[in-house]
Amino acid sequence: MPSSGPILWALTLKMVSPTYYARLRAMLSLLQPGALALDAGCGMGEAMLQLSLRGVRSVGVDIETADLLRARESLRALRCDFDLVRADVTSLPFRDSAFTSAVCLEVLQYLDDDRACLREIDRVLIPGRSMVVSVPSRDFPVLYDPFNWILARLDIRPVRVGIWFWGDQLRLYSSRNLLNLLAEVGLKASKVRFVGTWLIPLLESYASSLLYSLMRSSEKPAYMGKRTTSPRGSSSVRRRLGSLSAVLSFLAGLDERPGIPVGTHILVSATKPDQAHL
Repeated sequence: MPSSGPILWALTLKMVSPTYYARLRAMLSLLQPGALALDAGCGMGEAMLQLSLRGVRSVGVDIETADLLRARESLRALRCDFDLVRADVTSLPFRDSAFTSAVCLEVLQYLDDDRACLREIDRVLIPGRSMVVSVPSRDFPVLYDPFNWILARLDIRPVRVGIWFWGDQLRLYSSRNLLNLLAEVGLKASKVRFVGTWLIPLLESYASSLLYSLMRSSEKPAYMGKRTTSPRGSSSVRRRLGSLSAVLSFLAGLDERPGIPVGTHILVSATKPDQAHL
C-alpha cells in the first residue's frame, strides 16, 4: 500500500496544515486496512478519501450533520466507495466484528468518555485486525506552542492558542496515557509514532496560510461549507494541488527523521487479540 508519496488532497482547508498532513501520512503507513474500514469521527471525510484511493471501502461515523454532508459531497465527486452514518462514536450502530480495520483520528480528546469510544471500536473490529488512533500529545515541542508549554509545566490552565486552538479539546495525552487506555479496553498496541517533532511545529504557524495563498480563490479547498472546483474538473487545479501535496510530503519526510518521542501528535496502531490465541 503506498504511503510515502504525495497524498491526493481532500477538499478541506485542513489539508494545508503540515501537522494534519503528517498525521494522515503516518496513519496510512501504520494501518493494515483490509476490505472494510471504519472511520470513527470521520469529520469531512479526509481519511476516508485516502483509504478509498487505496481500494478500501470505508464507513464514516460522525455526530455532526454538516460535516457528513460535506464529506458526502466530496467523496461522491471523487467517486469513492463509502457509506456515512450519523451516530455517536461511543455507541456505534454496527454488529460485533464488522470491520477489518478502523481509524479514530483526533477524536478522543473531545469526548467526555474516551474509553467508551475505544470499547466500541474494539467491539466492531474483527479479532486479529488492527486500528490506528491519533491524539494531540502532551509532550509537544516548545516550538509549536511556547506559551502553553510553559503554562503546562506550571500546572496553569491552557490558553486557546497553538495546540489548543482548534475546537474544544478536553485533554492532551502522553504516550503512556494512550497505551494504558488501549490496554484497558483490550487492544494490544504494536507501534507508536510521533509526528510534528521539530520542522513541522516550526512552520505550522505560517506555512499553512502561505501555501493556501498560492492557490487561486476558485481552486481553494472547500471549508466551512464553501464550495470549490472539483479536482477532477481541471488539470490546472490538479497540478496545483499535487504541487502543494508534494511540498508537504517533503516536509513531513524531513520531520520524521529525528525519531524522538516528542511531537505535536501521537499515533498508535493496535490490534484486537484473536480469541483463538488468547
